[in-house]
Amino acid sequence: MEQVFMGLVLLLLVLDLAVTAGLYCRMCLPSREERNERAVERAMEQEAADPIDEGFENIMRFSVNGKTGFETE
Repeated sequence: MEQVFMGLVLLLLVLDLAVTAGLYCRMCLPSREERNERAVERAMEQEAADPIDEGFENIMRFSVNGKTGFETE
């Protein structure tokens, strides 16, 4: 009888640990979507780090009626 009781207590302990670990992972660890959003935000911050480079790229990409001014006619 005592072995059955100890087995039941051990089973409940293992189930409690499994549920606790699952809740911890769900509540404290970031999901895949959150990790992707953070990676995109970091990449965007790195790209916009130098406003002079950004302005130069905007000037170089500027076009009027599909012409940039650098075409040879």
